Amino acid sequence: MFDKTSALLKISRRAFLNSVMVLPLLPEALKRLGTDEILVDKTSSKKLGEKSTNFVLGDGRGVTGSILEWEHCIEPHESRWDAYTSLWDRETLPTREDLRTLLQSEFEPTFGCFESWFVQHTSCDVLNYEEPLDRLSNEHFAELAQYMKDWADAEPDYCNDEWMSFEVVDTSQDYALRFFKDGSGSDWKKDLGVVIVEGSHPGSSYCAAELTVPVEEANRRAIELGVPVRFRDGYQFGL
Repeated sequence: MFDKTSALLKISRRAFLNSVMVLPLLPEALKRLGTDEILVDKTSSKKLGEKSTNFVLGDGRGVTGSILEWEHCIEPHESRWDAYTSLWDRETLPTREDLRTLLQSEFEPTFGCFESWFVQHTSCDVLNYEEPLDRLSNEHFAELAQYMKDWADAEPDYCNDEWMSFEVVDTSQDYALRFFKDGSGSDWKKDLGVVIVEGSHPGSSYCAAELTVPVEEANRRAIELGVPVRFRDGYQFGL
């Protein structure tokens, strides 16, 4: 199974984002982001014009072809604050209203935390924790708030596929996946020979965009169709 993190060549987040501000080939929506977030839904390249979004063939073989990665390296998230945009104010204790909002929105990444805390500290055995949350004493709520903050401060659990619920792109492979699955690349993938693979075998969490034709053929098709995407061989991150 391809390891999403071990193959990454790390560069500093500041260096990466400095490059985002000056390189014209990057999606316009991505340039407008702040210094910490590369959002999953900001992979559109509709305004690129003649500029291209470039992808390289990763160092691992996929299920049907070569695994695609964005040409720029993205560091794995250091904490869940980096991975999610739906949490409360960064690095603060949540209020009751903050946690009630998460429960009402059925924000899946935090559900396990609520369940774990309520099972350990109360006799609550329901799946809807909104009412029990309102009944907590101030002392018990303070414990829950600290528990939730500790969870947000911690590094995401990559071993148990938590990355699948991230709201912020965490690797160059994930960027390529989102670009061709949900971004403007979704309109072009079939013509370019790109396929989205979800699961390499029953029960697998593997997800990737894979190129099923030679690089030269994919680039020839892109040029003929006027598609602002280019591919190249080799695991060569460059700025």
